[in-house]
Amino acid sequence: MIEPLRIEMSSWSNDELPKIAQPMTCTFHRFRDDTVTYGTPTWIWSVAVDDDLYVRAYSGQDSTWYKAAVRQRAGRISAAGMMKEVAFEPVNGPINYRIDDAYQAKYHNSPYLKPMITDPARSATVKSYRARPQIVIQRRSKMQKRKLGRSGLEVSAIGLGCMGMSFSYGPPKDKREMISLLHAAVERGVTFFDTAEVYGPYTNEELVGEALASYQRPSCDCDEFGFDLSGDTRPGRLA
Repeated sequence: MIEPLRIEMSSWSNDELPKIAQPMTCTFHRFRDDTVTYGTPTWIWSVAVDDDLYVRAYSGQDSTWYKAAVRQRAGRISAAGMMKEVAFEPVNGPINYRIDDAYQAKYHNSPYLKPMITDPARSATVKSYRARPQIVIQRRSKMQKRKLGRSGLEVSAIGLGCMGMSFSYGPPKDKREMISLLHAAVERGVTFFDTAEVYGPYTNEELVGEALASYQRPSCDCDEFGFDLSGDTRPGRLA
């Protein structure tokens, strides 16, 4: 059984919208049937009108990605090296004429422009909002479980690797957003989290600990060890 979450939408920031709308194409990632993981991305056109981002389906309402966007009301858009969680809302009415103008201005040299400013494409226009990671994904009402070895310890079938939140993959991410993401995982039944003192060092463990401290339900922290952060590498020094 799928339990949809309430989706809170927010406006694009002044620096995000131009970066997302400037490239000639962006990619839309819809959810797979599990409503948690993302499927194969679809290349789509996007335009900015005032402070909002709009996308249309070339094939109209029969488009697979449009059906997914309307049904799931959420997904992910990638452009200009950025990947953003988004929420979608179908639009109609006079705003479509301004969207037509934006498509003509941006894609005037493309042979594929004409179908994008006809009634079928207009009827498959959606407005894209910025959305928080913890509220954009639909969830299953029950998470599958797995037992670890002979210990009898039971954890969620899906775990969450936390290293990239504060270490290794570029600069540390926004702390509030990462705590929200960790809360989202817990709310979806995830009880298996991967962190280590060497991630940061220490800062990743502190982040995960702070995010999970308010939950009474049991969780399992898969913590890597054996690192000597003091720099002393003499035999026998490592755990």
